[in-house]
Amino acid sequence: MGIKYSGAAKTGTFDGSTRLSIVDGLKDALVNAGWSVASGSSGDWKLNSGITPSGHQIRIRLYDPGGTNQCARARLMNVSETIAPAQDVFLRAVSGRVYRWFANPYQFFVIAPGTVAPGSYLAGGIPWLPSFLSPANVGWLGCSAMFDTDTSDRHSFRASHAAPCHNAVAMAAIYGTTGWGSDGWWGVGEIAMAGWRVSDGTSMLRQWMDGSVPVFEPLIGWGPTGIGDTGRLVGQLWDAIVVEGDWPMDAIISFDGKQWWCIYYRRTGSQLLTLAVLYPTT
Repeated sequence: MGIKYSGAAKTGTFDGSTRLSIVDGLKDALVNAGWSVASGSSGDWKLNSGITPSGHQIRIRLYDPGGTNQCARARLMNVSETIAPAQDVFLRAVSGRVYRWFANPYQFFVIAPGTVAPGSYLAGGIPWLPSFLSPANVGWLGCSAMFDTDTSDRHSFRASHAAPCHNAVAMAAIYGTTGWGSDGWWGVGEIAMAGWRVSDGTSMLRQWMDGSVPVFEPLIGWGPTGIGDTGRLVGQLWDAIVVEGDWPMDAIISFDGKQWWCIYYRRTGSQLLTLAVLYPTT
């Protein structure tokens, strides 16, 4: 299938010191990347993605829950809001923290460079879809915390002990006319990537004969109606690749004449593979 370029990838940073600065900063970032404001004002926004080549669009709500909460919140829904999983996902406010975002009209990733702490990652969007899939609605949203004050290491597309998957974290997904959310533990339908190798073996055809490393498509999927359903492939992440090799946290690598930021970091054992997203420099 090859890399799926959006043709409109952008990156930047915003202040992560307060819940309000996160909500308003991420709103500005997504508008810059081609999303549009559906409604709202400072501290509570609803944003529409761009319309994908397959004709799909999604809406997210970004909001500051107030009180003593540590995290800004996001929710997933379709644009008519007839499908709206009642599940918040979290991005933590930390004094002095600066978040980096990578986005295009259909997808976004937010990380805090230099850390994979719980609550320091948020991502979502609409995958590229193959022509044989034509759901009425489709989208996903995930983070690296189970709840607002979570301090335990969790599994996500940012970091794990094994492979990139949203395990024991808050997440939401929509496919067809069904949407679901979860903040529970492991499930066979968790939002995950396909074909990840977790063995630490060394004789695994990890390089081409010239020493260069293989690159693969980042295929994503989830359970059709819930985290308890067996996960199925939905599509491919935009402006992203899976790269073989041991890469440091937040490494920047070159491929196809472009630069890519290594989003995923394996906490233990050999890295083996990483998920990298396009890092536009112009």
